Amino acid sequence: MSTAGQHGDEKRRAAQFERRQIEVLETEDEMLRNAQRLGCVLRMWVDDAEWTSHRPSRALLVNTHDTLRALRQVHKDVRALVAASLGGEARKIAQVFAPAMCARLEQWHSQYEESATRLSSILHARHPRAGGDEELQRVALDFLLRPTQRLMKYPLFLDELAKHACDDALCQALTEAAAAARGVAAHVNDAKRLREQHDRVYVLAESIRDVPEGVLIGNPRRRVLMEASNIMQKGREGYRRLFVLNDAVIVCKQGMKKVESSAGAPEDVRFKDLISLRYLSPRMLPSVITPPALLASLRDEDGSSKVFCMMV
Repeated sequence: MSTAGQHGDEKRRAAQFERRQIEVLETEDEMLRNAQRLGCVLRMWVDDAEWTSHRPSRALLVNTHDTLRALRQVHKDVRALVAASLGGEARKIAQVFAPAMCARLEQWHSQYEESATRLSSILHARHPRAGGDEELQRVALDFLLRPTQRLMKYPLFLDELAKHACDDALCQALTEAAAAARGVAAHVNDAKRLREQHDRVYVLAESIRDVPEGVLIGNPRRRVLMEASNIMQKGREGYRRLFVLNDAVIVCKQGMKKVESSAGAPEDVRFKDLISLRYLSPRMLPSVITPPALLASLRDEDGSSKVFCMMV
């Protein structure tokens, strides 16, 4: 390629890179405007009599508002770095995912995601009052989870920038920043998954019937790792439903009919057994993270063997 042609190609790459930078900046501005609008709605509700009369909901509302405000400040700093990368300082955009900024993003996104998810559940079940409250609720539900969605888009933005980087060093810096961004998103998702597994234990504790006195299902250290319906127990009639926890398996009577899905709250399930996994050999159950094709010979503390077969 001639010198003139090479120079023209470099100019095109630089122009494409700058367009992508401006796109990141504009979408960051949009996210900040949406967060500000959501913050105003939450602030109005904090002082509303409907919310002040119910302390747990108001406390969640206040926490969501406060974590959103802290998150907005983090994203203002992100925006400042993106803006500083314009005009020949392209490497500054990679600094968005330097270790210190990653730690802040992970901390506040994890806290905000938990509050926003719980508040969203309350709002979905709430009946807004006539008048302007319907619009406020629509805005809140529309914007509540957008900051988390924004976090998941950063790796894609950085991948696009890396494609148009003007030199290998910048491309490498952006590739490393994209990997760091994916790490932040993964940690936030892991925290959400662990919280949902933990919350599911208390749903089971409230839903399963005929639990004997002295048997405790709810436990702060427990998590639900897997659920399986339509299980046949050797020598027993009817189907069983299993809830595999990190330290035990709950066996429930499901009834005589198969069920289509294990999602949601258990319906019409009665307690049958609680089998400890403390003495379970890894050969019996290689993994409780990936659902195995067969659950067999779960041995309880007393040495008795519970044999199940998955019907697929």
